[in-house]
Amino acid sequence: MSAQPTSDSSLPAPECKQSVANFLHRKTEEMLYNLSYVVTLCDKALAAACGNKNAQHAHKLVVYAFSSFANLVQTLKHGASELASPAIPTVGDIHL
Repeated sequence: MSAQPTSDSSLPAPECKQSVANFLHRKTEEMLYNLSYVVTLCDKALAAACGNKNAQHAHKLVVYAFSSFANLVQTLKHGASELASPAIPTVGDIHL
C-alpha cells in the first residue's frame, strides 16, 4: 500500500512535506546571507553619505538588496504555509 499523493503534488504527502522542509531550511540559510548583505550595504551607504561620496549609488544598492530580501521572506512564508496547521495568516486576514 502506497501513500496517497496530495492534490497539488505528485509526491506522497510525507515526502512532499520533507521536500518543503528541506527547501525552507535552505531558504533560511539564504535569508541569513541576504540579511548580512543588506547590513553590509547599509554600512557602506552610511559611510558614503558621511564622506560625501557616491551615496546615491550606494542607497540604490541597499534598496535592491532589501527588495530581494523581502521577496525571500515572502517565499519563506508561502513555503511555511504548506507545512503549517493552521495556515499562516495573510495581510487579508487582518481585521482592524
